[in-house]
Amino acid sequence: MTEEWRPITGHGAGHYEVSDQGRVRRLTTRGGRLLALPTQVKVKPNRKGYMIAKLTVGGVTRDARLHVLVLEAFVGPRPTPEHEGDHEDGVRHHNTPGNLQWLTHAENLARKREFGTHATIPFATIQAIRAQPDRTLVDLAAEHGIHFSTVARVRNGQTRITA
Repeated sequence: MTEEWRPITGHGAGHYEVSDQGRVRRLTTRGGRLLALPTQVKVKPNRKGYMIAKLTVGGVTRDARLHVLVLEAFVGPRPTPEHEGDHEDGVRHHNTPGNLQWLTHAENLARKREFGTHATIPFATIQAIRAQPDRTLVDLAAEHGIHFSTVARVRNGQTRITA
């Protein structure tokens, strides 16, 4: 399958493209001249796990969330200011058009709860998960009624604790 590239909108329009595989490339030099060969832009996760591309135009650099770039290029513009990008499978580094959709903030929060990516875990559950490091994520998730990615975050110390 051939990778499809489309121009991005907003900051970086005319200077960058995004692909249906969730990659970004620069089309111009820092001075604005067209490159003979586009260069790949490194994307890195931010502290919340969303993949970020740094886009520089005219000496101004801005962080752009990769899933938003893909949505705008392949699905269409944000329907309203209240809409935000959602990963249908809950995996923040899976940035392909078929895995992304626009949802309102309320809809997105509901999906995060469904996937266990917006959960507050009771302290007793955290203790139980951390006390069993040899068990699989899937087994522990089934036992505690949470998503396996939540179990992984508990093990990595990335959860909030409630009484």
